[in-house]
Amino acid sequence: MMKSVAKTATSKTDYEPSRHYDYGGKGLEIANQVPPVFEIVWASYIQYLWTGNAEWINDSLLFGCYKNAVTVYLERR
Repeated sequence: MMKSVAKTATSKTDYEPSRHYDYGGKGLEIANQVPPVFEIVWASYIQYLWTGNAEWINDSLLFGCYKNAVTVYLERR
């Protein structure tokens, strides 16, 4: 599910994730709020701490989403 969220946070959507998804994982509505952008980073970090699974940090799609949230997204605000 987190990868579906990360896929919607693109330059086209100004790095804001979708709020609602269909059953296929397609984003239906963009968040247009600051907290959801950082909730992705926080929730992934908590999952990493809970599971110890390095995929939460090393996955290229998720890492790109984290990086854009704390760099490009903040610069545009």
